[in-house]
Amino acid sequence: MRVVQAVDYHEPRDAISHDWITFLNDLEMTPVLIPNGLKNPCQHLEECMPNLLILTGGDDLDELSVRDKTEQNLSKAASVHNIPVLGVCRCMQLINAIFGGINCAIKGHVNAPHQIYYKHSWVDFFGRQSTVNSFHNTEIRLEDLGTGLRAMAVDEDGFVEGFDHAEE
Repeated sequence: MRVVQAVDYHEPRDAISHDWITFLNDLEMTPVLIPNGLKNPCQHLEECMPNLLILTGGDDLDELSVRDKTEQNLSKAASVHNIPVLGVCRCMQLINAIFGGINCAIKGHVNAPHQIYYKHSWVDFFGRQSTVNSFHNTEIRLEDLGTGLRAMAVDEDGFVEGFDHAEE
């Protein structure tokens, strides 16, 4: 979950957008939230044994060590238990790094709507293109995609906006 500073409070808080909860409810999925800072988030994951692990966006990698550590550990545990992982924005970049990819700094990307173009089977689901918005300062160049990952969506400048693992 994203780490935020609540107004008039001097402590970080874990948060998730209500849009995620509504989206998952519409798909008839029940979210089980895993907060950052648990002593053993992998044990929590194993006790819940979800059908899907979703790692949401917000913030950049290496800004919040508690979140980085939690999500890295959850990703590894999901792999051990064959739980599919959906990484969104920041967490897509986390997955890229886990697979040996490189994320690069980019300017002018935060709160800047841009076109992305879908490839392969993603066209059937999303159509050919859509407009998205980003709230992070890093991107993935096509040539810096991690081992076994294949680009499924790219932006106007050729940066990777979505990928899957070739072994699905």
